[in-house]
Amino acid sequence: MQNLFIRKSLVLAASSAVLALGVSNPAQAILQISFDANGSGPTTIQDNQPGDTNGALGTLQLANTTAGGITFLGSTHISTTGATNVLNSSSLNVVNGNATGVHDVVAVSATGFGPGANLAFATASGNWLGGVANGIASSITLSYCISSTNQQGATNPTDCAGALITPAVTFTSTGVGVDAFSYTPGAFSIDAPGFYSMTLLFDIFLAPGATLSSRGQTLLAEQVPEPASLALLGIGLAGLGLSRRGRKNQTA
Repeated sequence: MQNLFIRKSLVLAASSAVLALGVSNPAQAILQISFDANGSGPTTIQDNQPGDTNGALGTLQLANTTAGGITFLGSTHISTTGATNVLNSSSLNVVNGNATGVHDVVAVSATGFGPGANLAFATASGNWLGGVANGIASSITLSYCISSTNQQGATNPTDCAGALITPAVTFTSTGVGVDAFSYTPGAFSIDAPGFYSMTLLFDIFLAPGATLSSRGQTLLAEQVPEPASLALLGIGLAGLGLSRRGRKNQTA
């Protein structure tokens, strides 16, 4: 009788552990972008709303356009939910057609990721073409934010909702050789027990006539089982084995 009680307790523990590690994710995060090109005024566009040229849910694509003398080509922003939650922003080319240096400030955000994340990864890369002109160097400043209260970011071009997972980082064009930047700092511990939002913020400064090519910026977050959860799962699975073994012995 006592062995039966132990087996039932272990089976229950296994079931609880499996459920805790396999909670389903929402269908799709709400995605939007807000930008201000060379002081032309903030523009905010949401997924599947006017300004989005891609009808797929979770993919926000902007038409090739020019604002404030800056031409934007191939601007695409994607949110993906699942075992790993991803927010990505990319552009083929951002071209400064002005005779002076200009700023392009952009925020991309999505809500409804999760539930739960304790680890995040940040990446970014890009290439400068004519990155230095008249002694003026192009640069980009990158920020990555997560809101554990699922707060919508990108309500304006500087809105990085929640908290920075790491201090903002700046890369400056050298104007020499292969003029590129790459950012892969590794993993960051975060505390987002429920549904959460992620935001990418980037402030691009372009020298006169400069181009930022193949720009990409990504934030990933996931729930990695903690040692206690893994131990509970192990005990539960062992309990399932004992239960099955006990039933076989009773049948014999």
